[in-house]
Amino acid sequence: MRPVEERFNPHRNIRSRTVTSKYIIVTEGYRTEQIYFDALRDNRSLTGISSLIEIVLLQREVIDAGLSHPTTLLNLLDEYMRCVRSGRYSVDIFLEVACNSIGTLSDVSRADRSMSLYRDKVRSGSKKHTDESGFVTDIPSMIETCIDAALETFRCRPRIDLPELIDYRPEVDKVCVIVDRDRDNRDASVMDDFVRRCRRCGYRPYISNPCFEVWLMMHFEEFDLIDRKELLRNPMISNKRFSEVELDRIVRNVNPINHYSKTDFDPGMFMHRTDEAISRSMGSCHDVNHLKGEMGTNLGELLNEMHER
Repeated sequence: MRPVEERFNPHRNIRSRTVTSKYIIVTEGYRTEQIYFDALRDNRSLTGISSLIEIVLLQREVIDAGLSHPTTLLNLLDEYMRCVRSGRYSVDIFLEVACNSIGTLSDVSRADRSMSLYRDKVRSGSKKHTDESGFVTDIPSMIETCIDAALETFRCRPRIDLPELIDYRPEVDKVCVIVDRDRDNRDASVMDDFVRRCRRCGYRPYISNPCFEVWLMMHFEEFDLIDRKELLRNPMISNKRFSEVELDRIVRNVNPINHYSKTDFDPGMFMHRTDEAISRSMGSCHDVNHLKGEMGTNLGELLNEMHER
């Protein structure tokens, strides 16, 4: 995982201010949620987000984009936060970065047997550069180990671009993990485990049932007319889910030049409607313990807390 850089905005208020806390956002979705929250932090004046908080987006490496199961997501987050707390990089972080670069250069997937062999070579060669906790003690030598193993295995030279380790203050900063219920691919026990593990690790769990699109729909009045049972069931319609088809229809009704798909939409049309979304979220199921079975989301609680007081 790595922080997503905030784009330069010449219209943002750049006067000196004291940031009281960070909201560290980790999402299951690799594109949709990231597009939305990136726009959220770029449009504070429209969304009413307090100027005293900082929104930090964490995103998986490209090679890990498909690893969206809550357990896998938490495993990646735990390793990154372990490094953040210690201020040092682990062998696993080096491997994440190196494998991502190799995948880009060689078109090799993380599931390929050669990638597993590469990981074994790096782990074996890293022993003289790490301490008993698995943290790297000699970064230049560890980089050389990663490159030498890649040249031997794939005949390519990966770029070892280590992620920034953010400044984290556990007493005031919040780590927010956002996932979908996704009833077709995970049973209720997965959601129970996700909530328990988040709380044990000091993370805040956020669930949308059936998916993140329900939160996006809540920005529009037409959400009130949607068949809730069908939305909860969220069947496939052609090659898309009911929620995606309905959100596309709603967006086009609001502005015919716009459209919605998971990887291509204008987040700007949601920004001035966050108050509406919060209200509809709070008026639907928003108890994280009940969202495994009921349609709704507790993202309204997150946005409400971020608002200027």
